[in-house]
Amino acid sequence: MQSLNTILFADTRSNHNNKDIVGFVSRISTVNATHKIGTMLSTYILDKHENPIEAITAGRDESFCGLCPKRPSVAKFDPTQPACYERGVGANQVWNSYAKGKVSEPKPVHWELIKGRGLRMGSHGDPSMFPLSTWKPLLDVCSFHTGYTSMWREEYAQEYKGLVQASCTSLSEYEEAVANGWTGTYTTYPIDVNLDDMPGIECPNNKDKSVKCSACRLCDGKHHIKNHDHGLVWKVRKVSV
Repeated sequence: MQSLNTILFADTRSNHNNKDIVGFVSRISTVNATHKIGTMLSTYILDKHENPIEAITAGRDESFCGLCPKRPSVAKFDPTQPACYERGVGANQVWNSYAKGKVSEPKPVHWELIKGRGLRMGSHGDPSMFPLSTWKPLLDVCSFHTGYTSMWREEYAQEYKGLVQASCTSLSEYEEAVANGWTGTYTTYPIDVNLDDMPGIECPNNKDKSVKCSACRLCDGKHHIKNHDHGLVWKVRKVSV
């Protein structure tokens, strides 16, 4: 039986390396309002042919994450970078359902459940792996969105300016992104950096955990947000180290 909770919205090739990738929308019929993103829809950009946990572990995740420096296979060798907070658990569940034939393409009932919802572009994977036109049917029916790209320097990501946040890990990267026309950024800093000294708006969830992404909505490509590293504990940076 196919799931009402997850649909396939894209089956195409990666902007980064032209490999086969697929895109899924999840949390359509099952909504957990206590989740950090609140009632928003999740989306997953994944390799079409390989389980994401296996791809991530082996470093074969460029097709859906690009050259993001926070990929676990890369970040573990680079003390200047935090590791991605996304562990791949949700992505693994979605991909396994797809591999078993339990995920369908959108039907009218799905569009009714999606309409007016918030959309997280890239709960796993970088949204710029798809041409922006791939996202348009979802963006047209959703009332708001959030999203982040680590590929903001790449030519294929430029059409996402004003729509998603340029993901940065230092003040110099933030300044470079802004100088290159990115009107929204999400910059993370080592945990012993005083965020009050950094430009932008501190993530509201830091001070009030009841503020979910679905209520905040600032990561829409039009605001500069700052936060501390919040990935794997052993990869959270300290400037004092």
